Amino acid sequence: GTGGSATLRFNTGSTATINTGDTTINVSARGGTAGGEFIPSGDNAAGGDATGGTATIAALGGTSAQIASLGIDASALSGGAYSDSGTTGRTGDAQGGTISIAATGSGSTLTLTSGDMLLDASGTASSGGRENAGSGTGGRIGLSATGNGTIDVAGTVAADAFGGSTSISTLTSAGSGTGGSIDILADTGGAISAQAYQARANAGVVNTSGNNGAARGGDVSMIARGGGSVATRSDGVSVLEVRAIDGVS
Repeated sequence: GTGGSATLRFNTGSTATINTGDTTINVSARGGTAGGEFIPSGDNAAGGDATGGTATIAALGGTSAQIASLGIDASALSGGAYSDSGTTGRTGDAQGGTISIAATGSGSTLTLTSGDMLLDASGTASSGGRENAGSGTGGRIGLSATGNGTIDVAGTVAADAFGGSTSISTLTSAGSGTGGSIDILADTGGAISAQAYQARANAGVVNTSGNNGAARGGDVSMIARGGGSVATRSDGVSVLEVRAIDGVS
């Protein structure tokens, strides 16, 4: 499955204020499953791949946009696979999508008035079938305020670009896991503020009885330059993670 594209653009060309309340955008993707636990498919069954879509929010032209809380899902989860032999099925690969949120230009403001900003661009290879897992790659998340634009979040900014596979069971084999990228940028007088920031671009690969691929953490950046600022309004705990956990094989 492949997620689509969704854009929420605030650009009235004036100082007008727009309020969308609690807002959710879903451009996630799911791969199809080959067979099932009680009705397996043939040997070498393969689950479907999944690629997350693209979600864009932009405040432009001096527009003041107000959102109570915001959730964006651009994740990808591949399909599982169940083979007759119980050893040859392989789940699909997963690629997380892209999330872009920007306030650009003087007077352009994106305000979350009461809740959190929850952003998910993870790419997870399914472990359904408990045989052989595919590879998972995290997507890209960008949050920027430039040209004296402002992003103000009453709650926490939580961004997840995990890549890889997860399972409580030991699989036969697994592909690789690669974390995605998360970039928080305040430039040329732009300002970003929140209660706290939780940015995770981790990678993981399941335990296997055979071979498994490598896990590699992604990239997280938080940059303020050109008179820009990235700030918290309290003693809330911020977390920046790019961990990699490779399974035992």
